[in-house]
Amino acid sequence: MATILTTARTHLFPGARGRVEGPPEGGCMVRFSDGVEVPGEIAGEVLDLAPHFTAAGTAIPARRWAVTFAEGAFRVTRRL
Repeated sequence: MATILTTARTHLFPGARGRVEGPPEGGCMVRFSDGVEVPGEIAGEVLDLAPHFTAAGTAIPARRWAVTFAEGAFRVTRRL
């Protein structure tokens, strides 16, 4: 099973938080509050997220984020 990151936001930003299901490594899926699911890759404390569109149609380019993981949760610390 791929790791699933779920956030109550429509996009990621420094300070964004959410839940983690599964071990935070390798392939993942990020589920946003607007129902959009985006594939990504976790390597250590780095999350690479594929380009995508929000449900409202806003284009989000591929992004790389520094993240921390603890006790079934994640937090974005900064954009790389």
